Amino acid sequence: MQVISRLHRAAVLAAVGATAFLITGCHGYNNATSGYGVAWVSLGTVPSPIFASYVVTVDSVTVTDSLGNTFTAIGSPEPVDFVKLRDYRELWGSATIRNSAPGTSYKSATIVLDYTNAAISVMVNGVPQRASVITPSGFAATQMTVNVELPPQQQFTILPSYSTDNAQLLNFNFDLLASNVVVLATTPATIIVNPFVTAALGPPDRELIRVRGALVNSSVPISTFTVSERPFYEQATSLGSLTIFNDANTLYTIDGSAASGATGLETLSQLPAGISLTASFTTFEPTATATAFAGKFNSVYTIAGSSMQSLLTENISGDVIGITSDATTGLSTLTLRGPTVYGPLLELAEGFFGYQDTDAQLRVGPGTLVTIDDSTATGLSYKSIAVGAHIEAVGIPTCTGTCGISGTGVWSFDATSASTGKVRLLQSQVFGSLLSATSTNLSMSVQNINFWPVSDYNFAGTGTSPATDSQPANYQVDTAAANLVAAPPTSPPAPRVPADLSGPPPVPPLLQVSGITNPFGAAPPDFLASTVHELPGIAAQIKVSWSLAGSVSPFSSLTNSGFTINLQDPNLATAILVVGPQTVALNSLPVSPQIITTATMINITAEPVFAPHYAFGTVSNVAGVASMQVHVFVDFANFVNNFVSAISASKPAFELTANGYYVPGSGTFVANTVSVVL
Repeated sequence: MQVISRLHRAAVLAAVGATAFLITGCHGYNNATSGYGVAWVSLGTVPSPIFASYVVTVDSVTVTDSLGNTFTAIGSPEPVDFVKLRDYRELWGSATIRNSAPGTSYKSATIVLDYTNAAISVMVNGVPQRASVITPSGFAATQMTVNVELPPQQQFTILPSYSTDNAQLLNFNFDLLASNVVVLATTPATIIVNPFVTAALGPPDRELIRVRGALVNSSVPISTFTVSERPFYEQATSLGSLTIFNDANTLYTIDGSAASGATGLETLSQLPAGISLTASFTTFEPTATATAFAGKFNSVYTIAGSSMQSLLTENISGDVIGITSDATTGLSTLTLRGPTVYGPLLELAEGFFGYQDTDAQLRVGPGTLVTIDDSTATGLSYKSIAVGAHIEAVGIPTCTGTCGISGTGVWSFDATSASTGKVRLLQSQVFGSLLSATSTNLSMSVQNINFWPVSDYNFAGTGTSPATDSQPANYQVDTAAANLVAAPPTSPPAPRVPADLSGPPPVPPLLQVSGITNPFGAAPPDFLASTVHELPGIAAQIKVSWSLAGSVSPFSSLTNSGFTINLQDPNLATAILVVGPQTVALNSLPVSPQIITTATMINITAEPVFAPHYAFGTVSNVAGVASMQVHVFVDFANFVNNFVSAISASKPAFELTANGYYVPGSGTFVANTVSVVL
């Protein structure tokens, strides 16, 4: 089994094709002489563990060139749950943009976020709680605007084109850590929101891009298929047509069956065009041409046909925190925490989908079709779903309470029908401390599964007998087929299979394990790992806040290669390091971490596959409506020079976040992103 994670994907970028094909598609009125060209827009996030959901509507994107001309790139509003984007990026759509005038380029972008119908929930004692949302001025949050100055090295030029052969990928990254202040002392919790978004041609880290859309056509001889792009939960609107490239390693789950390579593409090509929904998890391969950068999306794995939750079915996703079995009927009922429901017959406040703060129930049985994403596993049944699983399902819904309006009702889905009941198993994330290990197994003390505290989970029935039920204090993990990741992803990591941790335990012994649960009633082992991350290969975050007065001296040291937080600043309010589920104060560490720049960005020819986002933003208020002006840099020295010029007594630092990897032995923090609010 392969693994999807925002942290790593072993060797996924190690080898790319040398030939760039034309990526043709329909893009409104643009053609070679129309005066318009093409760019793709993706959305991602810097996650914050406090949020169970973060649903806002992304209204539009406009771009401005160096002459001051502004053009709409995408104007199709889409409700987005940014918590869902912590494991992958989402391709929003194709932007048809006016060609750049000679000697000019597009230097900035503006994104509008609408909080009018926001559904933001925070975790309070392990349970989602819907929060009230206000602006820094105390008003109810509505439309909020972020203007982003693109990195000087990554402004883009749009050239004439009738296809996407010269398309560039403009990557927006929503920093949830820097954008929100969470006040848990109120009932309900209060979110003070001031969106902080960065943008660049390269995303800030190596993560797969989900491309969702209806199948248009396929070409088995050249290993491609084309989709009409429908991002997120979009029901009908097409936001561009995109050709996706495949190879012998591409995995497919189609109509409940797994396949790979040419066999899988041949099966895909036989699906009905126009009505068959697909979701491909891809890499973006920039390739230089004679005139501009081409962009090529390569599928790592694709889900299609009846295996894919669609707008013709009623669907639910969530995390399995408990299972009860009925010996008489042979059916099982799964309790799902943090469920999201969607489908054409469901009236939901968020529009296409609805996040629920209350737990949901999902019934499964022998007739339920079960598949695993990114896998060729066969012989699965409803017993393959165990406590700790992260799932997406199709079934027949019922609801009691005010489910569609406030998200406080209780949903029940029946997926027992052999004709309609389906469950997809997705990768789960287990965090905890290593206890012991052999070359192919380990035991760990679990703190958190799928970002929920382990106390939320009821492991009754997971074992072959009650005596062997999963024990979070001694959780058994099979690592025989897992890749070990023990370093930040500054380059495509070399696979280390099996994940052998039988030597001296790491210090600290914190682990993040990705994979799937062993079938219900089959433990031990409790979990089948596909990737094991140990420090410093676990994503970490630093969050620093200053008082209302702000700080004009936020750093005790600042050079062109890094900085250290000034922990003696009298205006310092919060300074914490978050690694997995663990939070520690910076002043409790042996030394305050030096936050250093990430290693050289990975490039293919001339355009980066990923690039750091170092940014600072300033806030303006007009009639109580806040907007953010963000300046993004991919070169840290350039960031430092501009930051030093910007910070002042009238523009002190209020918030700082860094996302990356903590190296405890050296006391350093390798940052993929740095965001400072002035």
